Amino acid sequence: MAGIVFALGKGVFDGFGGKLGTIAFLGCLGTSLLGGIQLQSSPIPSWDVGSLILIYSVSGAVLAYVLSIRFGKGPVTGSAFVGLVAGILLPAVYGAELGKALAVVVFCASFVGMSSAARLGSEVLIALAGLACGLVYIYASPWLGGAGGKLGTLAFGATIAVGGLARFAGLIFSPRPGARSLT
Repeated sequence: MAGIVFALGKGVFDGFGGKLGTIAFLGCLGTSLLGGIQLQSSPIPSWDVGSLILIYSVSGAVLAYVLSIRFGKGPVTGSAFVGLVAGILLPAVYGAELGKALAVVVFCASFVGMSSAARLGSEVLIALAGLACGLVYIYASPWLGGAGGKLGTLAFGATIAVGGLARFAGLIFSPRPGARSLT
């Protein structure tokens, strides 16, 4: 299933972080539904945990982007490094249960950081997409757990949303050719 979606999606939404995760998610979800497999559910985190999720989501997205774009390491290395460091450090700092959950959030947000500079061309846009990713992560917790690609899908939705809003804002606030300046 994922292979079919991958072939159909070639050349569509390139440069947005999380695209391949979304393709995997669609394949896993379709297979789960056809096979009658029950997916997992988790409660929505409390706001004391939610605030940490948002902080680490923004941080993970921006760090992966900086490694990828500013240091020229590429999206895969940027995301992998951020995810690895989070997976090692956060459980040591916060304990196994919360640390593991926060490491998963950082890894999810690192997919936002895989976006190309042509799609989300600044750390500010990446931070906004990381924030959106964290919010969606919090509220998507109760649904479809265990379906491969869910984290990438959350990141993809956040990058598409912020990229679209940035483009829309650019259309509204950029001067039109031939328009008179107010200054």
